[in-house]
Amino acid sequence: MDKRILCVDDDEGVREVLLRLARRWGYEIECASGVEDAMEMFEALNPFLVITDLRLGHIDGVTLADRLHRQYDPLCIFIALTGMLDSYDLSYKRRRWESLLR
Repeated sequence: MDKRILCVDDDEGVREVLLRLARRWGYEIECASGVEDAMEMFEALNPFLVITDLRLGHIDGVTLADRLHRQYDPLCIFIALTGMLDSYDLSYKRRRWESLLR
């Protein structure tokens, strides 16, 4: 089983928690703080799973997932994290995630 994970979040605390948990469970994990780093790390790491924040500055997690699927691996699994409380923004992002599944 492939045990490589890429975590993408601009919050250092979230990255640290995911890093500790993944390593405790026996996974190899790398963390990126932004989209540009994530794109480079994805190519080098070739993870089976990407855990990403939905809000990543000028590019959101949905756009990142779309780019990584198109450029590198259409079979990679994505998990999105969010602290969003704005229901309109969250429902918009959910519709965009669902469009990636089609």
